[in-house]
Amino acid sequence: MLVGDPVSNLTGLKLAHLQSSGGFYKDGGAGWVSPELAVIVTKEVYAQCDPLDGVEDGWIANFEGCSPDLSSLLCEADNQENCLTQAQIDAVNNVARPVELEYEIANGLTGHSGYPWGNVAWQGSFAGSRPQPSTPAPNVGGNDSYVYGLGDGYHRFMIAQDAEAVSLGFDPNDESVRDRIVEVSSILDATNPDLSPLHARNGKLILYAGGASEVPPAEVAAYWKRVLETVGEDKVAEFSRFYIFPSINHGGVGPEGMPNQSDLFSALEAWVETGEAPGELINQSKSGEITRPLCQYPTWPQYQSGDVNAASSFKCVN
Repeated sequence: MLVGDPVSNLTGLKLAHLQSSGGFYKDGGAGWVSPELAVIVTKEVYAQCDPLDGVEDGWIANFEGCSPDLSSLLCEADNQENCLTQAQIDAVNNVARPVELEYEIANGLTGHSGYPWGNVAWQGSFAGSRPQPSTPAPNVGGNDSYVYGLGDGYHRFMIAQDAEAVSLGFDPNDESVRDRIVEVSSILDATNPDLSPLHARNGKLILYAGGASEVPPAEVAAYWKRVLETVGEDKVAEFSRFYIFPSINHGGVGPEGMPNQSDLFSALEAWVETGEAPGELINQSKSGEITRPLCQYPTWPQYQSGDVNAASSFKCVN
């Protein structure tokens, strides 16, 4: 099986949708960030996190090591242009904040990872084209946050079971909705980490995630870690691999010209048909002119020396 950006914890993801977009919409949209300001935020994120892999190439190789401080973007009394208010900075930081539940959903989970930094298309996904969304139906008269629309439908139709319910300010820890969230989680979520039946059938699995995806790679990694703990690292190595495509979102979009593709299917095919287990692979740009190692998680490609456009100049490190 070849599985990309899997949404196993669907309940947690929907709650993350509402939490992340809600930060921009609360208080009448005080924290909303326009597309123009979003460019400034993205530039600052890359300025801080791009060099962490040893080379400034417009690419964030290690999503787990990226934790930018946006305080330098705060507006001052004598500077109110091309800057952010504290409410806006809080809203942007809120995107990376994990969902924390005061109770357990399916398979003992108590939340969901926050979103990664480095998504070059984050503004449309999380903030949308206006400070307030349409209610109750998203996108009436404008483009609302993409993830808000997904979370809004989950809340109205699956949790509240009321098409007219308003999702702004939804609190999953409210005691009035907990039982229903747990019930829906038991139906929808596929978070059981016991993949031993796949191993017993001699199955093979290549799992991959985008390092800047709207399906947070930290959540995919959390599932992977639970698989390792449940099945055992040695046994997992016999039938499964996990790769991260740095700086790539859920649609395969990343910094222009940088690597975003690898022939994972051929690697899976060789493993199944000839027993050749995959190791590090090659991640290349659309033109093929820029390559990087596609590293097995938790390693990531760090520049060593030589041609910055060649995979051979990088090493997968942890």
